[in-house]
Amino acid sequence: PDPESRILARRTWSVEDDEVLLVAMGRLTRQKNFSSLVEALSLVPETAGPWKCVIAGEGELRGDLATEIGDRGLAGKIILAGHVSEVGEFLGAADVFCLSSLYEGLPLVLLEAMAAGLPVCSYGIDGVTDVVQDGIQASLARPEDPHDLARAIQLVLTQPQTRRDMGKAGRELVQAGYDFERVVDQLEELYRA
Repeated sequence: PDPESRILARRTWSVEDDEVLLVAMGRLTRQKNFSSLVEALSLVPETAGPWKCVIAGEGELRGDLATEIGDRGLAGKIILAGHVSEVGEFLGAADVFCLSSLYEGLPLVLLEAMAAGLPVCSYGIDGVTDVVQDGIQASLARPEDPHDLARAIQLVLTQPQTRRDMGKAGRELVQAGYDFERVVDQLEELYRA
């Protein structure tokens, strides 16, 4: 990411220089399970350091999420950004990508985040574990366990080098296995068979 764009994007959400910016993206629906992410973030101890979370997306659960964020005392710490048109800038401003879905196929947003060099904090669900390895590109938690997701998030918040190493490993994985030209070549080969 361009350093100037990163700074400007972080200012958009009033992210301080010392804050770790966690981001999440998706429809605000039951499947994406953002309520569980909010609960997990409420369980991260203050000793993990300063952080802010921005959730991009719209959906029928926006009002419920806003209420939950307020009820948990996280207004100002978790921002519902609505629709974000500049995904590259959004991801470029971030330090960590969070995925709290109940289920996924191949989560393209996960690949986008990894291509941007972000480490992943996620539930270890099918689709995610098909792509990443715990401790290599991601800090994974037991599915539907907000306490364990809080632990996974705390790990990347408190270990900057681990965060950087996971982000680098994720970017390398996407470049090696999900490069557009490589995928097109594989599809052509499949159709010729």
